[in-house]
Amino acid sequence: LLYTPWALVLAYTTFTIPFTVWLLNGYINDLPLSLEEAAMVDGAGAWYILARVVVPLSKPVLATIALFTIVTQWNDFFQGLVLSTGEKYYPLQTYIKQLIFQVDTSTMTAEQIKQASMMSNTTMNAAKIFISMVPVLCIYPFLQKYFVSGITLGGVKE
Repeated sequence: LLYTPWALVLAYTTFTIPFTVWLLNGYINDLPLSLEEAAMVDGAGAWYILARVVVPLSKPVLATIALFTIVTQWNDFFQGLVLSTGEKYYPLQTYIKQLIFQVDTSTMTAEQIKQASMMSNTTMNAAKIFISMVPVLCIYPFLQKYFVSGITLGGVKE
């Protein structure tokens, strides 16, 4: 697994698969059994019930799992630092942490040197944080409708 991204993939899946199974199991067990029974009466088999009844009703939990997976993988810093053997396969957070603001003053004018000396690490750190937040902020609005439907579905009891 040296010099490949598979070290990160395998390490991440061993952590998330049990959580995902637990979350899906809890959600699917709370679905009304009458829906499956109605599909069986209509002549549907197990795979048809899974594909046409259970999976469409599970969109909220699947969206939740997708968002958890994306955010967890996106924010992962330590595993990338420990398991990646080269900068080529660093996750974004590990790569951003490794960035160092270096200024080459040999080709700069006196005014440019003065402006560069006024910049602080705080400015660079704020830019790093903003850049790392943008993709997650772009994904969330597309998944938000599934969260709302999952909350309203969870509020209705038989």
